[in-house]
Amino acid sequence: RKTAVWLHGNGVTLADLARSGLIQSLSDALQYEIVCPDYGNARSAHGRNLDTLQVLHAQDVIKHVVNNAAAPIDVFGRSLGAAIALRAVSESDHDVAKQIQHVHLVSPFSSLDALLPQWALRCGIVTSNRYNSLQAVSERLMGHTNLSVYHGTDDVLIPPSHANALSVARQSSGWPSSCNTVDEIDGMTHDPLPFARQLVNKIQARCNQK
Repeated sequence: RKTAVWLHGNGVTLADLARSGLIQSLSDALQYEIVCPDYGNARSAHGRNLDTLQVLHAQDVIKHVVNNAAAPIDVFGRSLGAAIALRAVSESDHDVAKQIQHVHLVSPFSSLDALLPQWALRCGIVTSNRYNSLQAVSERLMGHTNLSVYHGTDDVLIPPSHANALSVARQSSGWPSSCNTVDEIDGMTHDPLPFARQLVNKIQARCNQK
């Protein structure tokens, strides 16, 4: 069986995913073994900020999975997990990155700055330049890695325009992959769990496209 890593978001925890059956349904449909790390209790240490700890944790898991997999792997991320996935993959060592065949992003944001109030950024109340996914897909993601984005049409927390911006950035990167797609899921909000079947079907179609 092929192996994948799923990086969850803030609002939907591993417990939520387990209760919903989304990961099991995805595993059954794709015949993948899916590893789901939990970084929800990460805390700052040794002068590193929380963002860096989350990315380092994800990279450790991805490297372990790559080293123990018989074939190239896929990486999934949802919401904040999508940003962590992009940073973890795009900043991985070359030997790891070349074994990542496909990155799947569910309800991603183009950059965290785009979601935060501009006055808060200007006043320094929140830290700017965190999780710039546009930069990751346009400057760092390896050319062979396929990129598929899935977004709900009714997502008001992170509008679908973020997904389209990521796709455009990837197409303009000079390193276009063989698969660079955006799929909108009609009626889906930022919570994918009520639309698990539709999401799994879209992901399965993109995996079969390779």
